[in-house]
Amino acid sequence: MIRNSINITNSPVPVLLFSKSGGLSLKGMFSRKKPKISVVIPVYNVENYLRQCLDSVINQTLDDIEIICVNDGSTDSSPDILEEYSRKDSRIRIISQENMGLSGARNTGMKYIKGEYVYFLDSDDYIELDALNQMYNISKNNSLDMLMFKTCSFDDVSGKNYTTPYFEMEFLEEMVKDNVFSYRDLGEKMYDLAVAVHGVVFKSDLVSDIRFPQGLIFEDNPFFTEALFRAKKVMFYRHYLHHYRTRSDSLSNAGSRNFSDIIEIRNRIIELAKKYDNFEEYAAVLYKKKLYNIRSRFLNTSDEYKEDFFAKIQADFKKHEKEYKTSEAFKQLKRYYKSIFNAGLTSKDYKEFESKIDRK
Repeated sequence: MIRNSINITNSPVPVLLFSKSGGLSLKGMFSRKKPKISVVIPVYNVENYLRQCLDSVINQTLDDIEIICVNDGSTDSSPDILEEYSRKDSRIRIISQENMGLSGARNTGMKYIKGEYVYFLDSDDYIELDALNQMYNISKNNSLDMLMFKTCSFDDVSGKNYTTPYFEMEFLEEMVKDNVFSYRDLGEKMYDLAVAVHGVVFKSDLVSDIRFPQGLIFEDNPFFTEALFRAKKVMFYRHYLHHYRTRSDSLSNAGSRNFSDIIEIRNRIIELAKKYDNFEEYAAVLYKKKLYNIRSRFLNTSDEYKEDFFAKIQADFKKHEKEYKTSEAFKQLKRYYKSIFNAGLTSKDYKEFESKIDRK
């Protein structure tokens, strides 16, 4: 059985591909048959969860897939687990690199995908055993660019399953039902969608030149948004195909050091709206989203990081002051949103800013 293992440093070009016997092999890298789905799995220090994730993928009812695992500089036993699984399943390709973060790992994986569709799965989550088959058949039968579906969360400690309004998207279910749609059919509600890429399978051609923003958290936002702007045919499959593990040490839950990234992320969403001629109509919505997200993330940031966060807020607000204050859409915002912006401009320090925006 072939073990597909690539080691890279800063180069996007594969350096070595070894067979089980240790000799150089090209088998598996240049398969003539195009897989139906490429599954990209970033891996970083997840030895306690990786087996459950991989088991859910290698045992899929859809066989014609490729599994691209990007070892992002793991220092635990995750690389050994990947090697173990690659010896059992030749569909697994391991790409090892220095740590570049979640976005960097996904972007590396995208350089090697050959599937008709691509699905991004985090290595501490798992999917239903018929998930990829359902994703492919629905997407193929309806000539979709994107298929969205539901995510069920589960607590890492208790194992309890639960759902959240964010992933349920009841408003979307009511709006589109089982029909094909595009972002234009959603109006301003497109900015309320769950943007997590683990809840979407994409046509590979649609996203071939889109990349996740490296060095930022909330990285799914601009990737998903640009893909949605491009997609002509989207569906919402009202079934739970993905299981999302909630961990107290995850980037999104314990990453308040990086919560200030939301400023850059929201700016990128605004720029994408401008790029795809969606800004003028929904400028007010985009301004509200930015200000609300900044306030929310700031108030949930640990005190030790608030000074730096506030400095970035103030710099950003000053940079956009003229643009925003001369915008008719901004002028129409409720006082609540304007007060956040004005507080960022006028507060002398983060404590004053916090006192102004934390009023109920």
